[in-house]
Amino acid sequence: MRIALLSALLLTATAAHAQESIVVNGSFEEPQVGAAYNIYPTITGWRTVSGPGVEVQSNSVGWSAVAGIQMVELDSTAPSSIAQALTTRSGGVYELSVSFSPRPTVADNRIGVYWNGQQVAVLDASGVGSSNANWQRFTYRVTATGTTTELSFADLSGADALGGLIDDVKVIPAEELWLDSQSAAPVSSKRVLEKGKTYRITMQGTYTVWGGNINAGTRSLPPEAAPMFPSPKGATRNVGADAEFIFAWSKDHVLEKNPAPAPLRNTIIQVSLDGGKTWKHPATPDAFSAKEHKYTYELMGDGKALQVRINDKPLSDNFGRLQIFLLPGGA
Repeated sequence: MRIALLSALLLTATAAHAQESIVVNGSFEEPQVGAAYNIYPTITGWRTVSGPGVEVQSNSVGWSAVAGIQMVELDSTAPSSIAQALTTRSGGVYELSVSFSPRPTVADNRIGVYWNGQQVAVLDASGVGSSNANWQRFTYRVTATGTTTELSFADLSGADALGGLIDDVKVIPAEELWLDSQSAAPVSSKRVLEKGKTYRITMQGTYTVWGGNINAGTRSLPPEAAPMFPSPKGATRNVGADAEFIFAWSKDHVLEKNPAPAPLRNTIIQVSLDGGKTWKHPATPDAFSAKEHKYTYELMGDGKALQVRINDKPLSDNFGRLQIFLLPGGA
């Protein structure tokens, strides 16, 4: 068994990939307004939850959409909310993104963003002094808890028939990979990470690199009773490592001689962005989390698929898997 401790390693990073959004009519191009604006009880993909309806505006209203030629204002003749039921995978991770602009000349433009009824964010900015839309992109990571998830937006400003604008709504599913600590073979993403573009990966899980149960040493933290995600083969036993740290080891292990107490940086989980030519641990400044064991890294694509491996010998005494999500990057 070999463990490499991190001294100073930082992998440059960040995210994007053109993948199909599961949102229908996310840029509000249907129906075609044919005028400056119109108010509808429903439009393709969207329904009104509260208020007078969905106000769809075209570029001829006096300001421009960010995607296509139409956008939505949620304070039509009164504050309104709209929703769309998305087909999702229970436990699946998604990237929710939306472009938001304050209405020009208007101070109060608050819009709530909701995922299955839970508020994700409140978008807000002043349009005072502006004559055109000032679009900003907002991106959030969300998790589905069922096979149908409701995405909704609600105007939270005053009832003055003037409010914020939204456009280019997207929900993109993360690609999910599983790395078994018992396997020497790297796992690879289906998508190619475009050269020079940035991507975000999240790793979560715990594993062990010792054959027997851990009898904690004086510098070790308590081992956890079982991995978050067990390997398909082998007996379940307690664990002391995750993607970033070794947090538990046996009292007779060489790590007991290390002057630093647990947790210790761990670099045996490695990624390659160049087709397996080079491998590095994607260092993170995140603090150790004994509860979640979850770490997010930003990586720059090199025109190849993402590969992840465990660089440890022998592998026969390992047990536990890491769950890995790959998503477009950015804030």
